[in-house]
Amino acid sequence: MRKMRQARQGYIDGVVTIHENKSGNVSSFNAIKNAASKADLKQLVKLRYNAKTKRDADLTYAEAHDRTLSLKIVTPYCKQVEAAQYAITEDVLYTIYQVDPDQSEDCMYLYLEEVRKL
Repeated sequence: MRKMRQARQGYIDGVVTIHENKSGNVSSFNAIKNAASKADLKQLVKLRYNAKTKRDADLTYAEAHDRTLSLKIVTPYCKQVEAAQYAITEDVLYTIYQVDPDQSEDCMYLYLEEVRKL
């Protein structure tokens, strides 16, 4: 059953790369600098995804946490992906503000807020 679900879910909408800040990316007073380009980031994993519609509940949750839901995607489950990391797809840098794994851990939903175009 699990393999059949994965086969049906083709992840055909695109490819997202997940990144984290490089360890040396700090200011003169040891504050972490915001990523301005791909050079400031270390790539962790590359995943295929499907874009999902934004439900009213998703938008309400984002507003309650002072966030903007720019993109909601579903990808195969990956333990390396965490909130506060970065995602890049179609030359747009996003911050991941929520990772919601499926109960069966076949897939996970990523809630992304746009930071800037690269």
